[in-house]
Amino acid sequence: MIRTGRLASLAGHAAPSQVSFEVDHLDDALAEGWGVLASGEARLVSASAELEAVRSLGIEPWAGGDRETYVRIAISDMTGRRIRAIA
Repeated sequence: MIRTGRLASLAGHAAPSQVSFEVDHLDDALAEGWGVLASGEARLVSASAELEAVRSLGIEPWAGGDRETYVRIAISDMTGRRIRAIA
């Protein structure tokens, strides 16, 4: 479940359609990080009962602005990797 803006590109592609969503983290101090890539079919959450259920999850966007659009991705493939410095 992703919370985004109504005019965001992800919201525009959720009709339903195949999408990929990536999350990464890099820790400069430790010289390590990770990345996760999830792919699957995306669709906008629009039914009243489903919207009420996802709003109760407490998903908070870290980026500012109006982000009252929810996109559900039915994940069909997920990959990830951890990156570490070689000692």
